[in-house]
Amino acid sequence: MEALFNIQKVGKSGVKFELQKLEFLNQMHLRDKFTYDEDDADKRAAIGEFREILLDILDSRLHSKIRSTSDTKICKIMDMMKTRIHFYSDLRNHTYFFE
Repeated sequence: MEALFNIQKVGKSGVKFELQKLEFLNQMHLRDKFTYDEDDADKRAAIGEFREILLDILDSRLHSKIRSTSDTKICKIMDMMKTRIHFYSDLRNHTYFFE
């Protein structure tokens, strides 16, 4: 590691935090997380994980409807929402799927 380190490459300025960049990176992470191959096992795993996140994020009065919703409908919701949300908490604005 000492051979790779070069003090000349160390910058003097502090780190700049950008909220917009964080939102973008998180959105890309969520999009990738819920993108599945045509393999049924990948698809079922993504649907199951998305359903668990819905149960964690959304109000408990919707839990029975989320659990009883078919995998096909959850998959359609997941495919729509993965391109629209930046954070899991954004799902709270989309309870109309289960009301």
